[in-house]
Amino acid sequence: MGPAGLASALVASGALQDDWLAAYQAVPRDMFVPDRVWPGIADGTRQHPVMDRAKDVDAWFAAVYSDIPLTTQWDDGSHTGDGVGETPSSSSSQPHMVFSMLADLGVEDGNRVLEIGTGTGWNSALLAHRLGAENVVSIEFDAEIAKEARENHREAGLSPLVVVRDGRLGYPEGAPFDRVEATCSIGEVPRSWI
Repeated sequence: MGPAGLASALVASGALQDDWLAAYQAVPRDMFVPDRVWPGIADGTRQHPVMDRAKDVDAWFAAVYSDIPLTTQWDDGSHTGDGVGETPSSSSSQPHMVFSMLADLGVEDGNRVLEIGTGTGWNSALLAHRLGAENVVSIEFDAEIAKEARENHREAGLSPLVVVRDGRLGYPEGAPFDRVEATCSIGEVPRSWI
């Protein structure tokens, strides 16, 4: 499909709205996707075989610009994703979901945003492009994933603050925030976010 085709599909679906289009164009998803990914279907219940950029760049690129989630890590990095019974522990979310959540976030110029769950860094990069890097703090539990996200940000010319800690603790050092977005799963909203 490619970047333009995905943008068209997201705009047609209503997920990608005009106020996020410039960020989408300036912050390409492929800059935030590792060389090995496992494309899933939208509900995340089934994974396809690994897509390896080094082995088939066209298939990898097609997966990156499909409206599907991409698993980027299994079992907190202890497995490769090639076995049975492994659990996805980090991903690049489905683009439709990313832009639907950003639309629901309802940010305005000058807002400060706390993101819980940095992952590949694409979402925090989109926020940094739209609001300015100084207005975005992203928390990631996994130090290696946080390091990779920072590298992705740097390559994209963006520098939101990425903090390694348990996201349930929030980031009181930078509070107050105008918006909080969780891009990870949670059982209940921690009081610290409020």
